[in-house]
Amino acid sequence: EGLAEEASELAQAALKVARVLRAENPTPMNIKIALGHFTEETADVLLYLQEVRSRYGISLQVISDIMTQKQDRWKERMKE
Repeated sequence: EGLAEEASELAQAALKVARVLRAENPTPMNIKIALGHFTEETADVLLYLQEVRSRYGISLQVISDIMTQKQDRWKERMKE
């Protein structure tokens, strides 16, 4: 439950950064503050993910392998 809440807060922070960068749907927040919030929420999510990974014995190598596969797919999509 905590992870889902923090992930939601990270998503909101990411949307706020995007709004600031696009200068759409004005917000009183500048990019420095928006990125600060995004960074803080990222840390919260990473802490929860580390706890879940540790609790359930999820290997960092497995995660790394999956990330590499996904990066390769993203690179291929960018070529299209």
